[in-house]
Amino acid sequence: MINNHNPNQAQRYAVDFYQLDAIGMRCKGFYPEILERYTIFGKKLFAPAAGKVIKVVDGLEDNTPPDFDTGNRRAGNHILFKTDDDKYIVMAHFKKNSILVKEGQRLEVGTSLGQVGNSGRSEEPHLHIHCMNTLEKDYVLCGEGIPIQFDNEFLVRNQLVSHPQT
Repeated sequence: MINNHNPNQAQRYAVDFYQLDAIGMRCKGFYPEILERYTIFGKKLFAPAAGKVIKVVDGLEDNTPPDFDTGNRRAGNHILFKTDDDKYIVMAHFKKNSILVKEGQRLEVGTSLGQVGNSGRSEEPHLHIHCMNTLEKDYVLCGEGIPIQFDNEFLVRNQLVSHPQT
């Protein structure tokens, strides 16, 4: 009920964000192959918490929907960072060559990170985010996932949220 990542311990509370257009559609067409037809593709991403960047992967190709990377690059282009309160956040599926931060860099809330893409195990553009209280070698699949709150609220599958444009 919470999300499709729930069976995975590290991602059990993960959230996948898609964006709807003015008429409630995620894209123009049915799984269009042109990434720019997805409302969220290329949108700017910002740090949701303060912390330090631990790992950056960038340069992987964006997938052509509905195909996705079936290999070990599940998160695709992504950022892993440790928050000031010792939590670990993975933000995944960034657009190729869009990540603006480097490993070791300090993040503040609102630091510009890059753009939404469709890399890794992603069949259409979206932002995947999950949080853990432990850090394992395979931080995408291993670790102890913990719930994420947005504006002091837990999100559940298919919940609509709005955020002011920045």
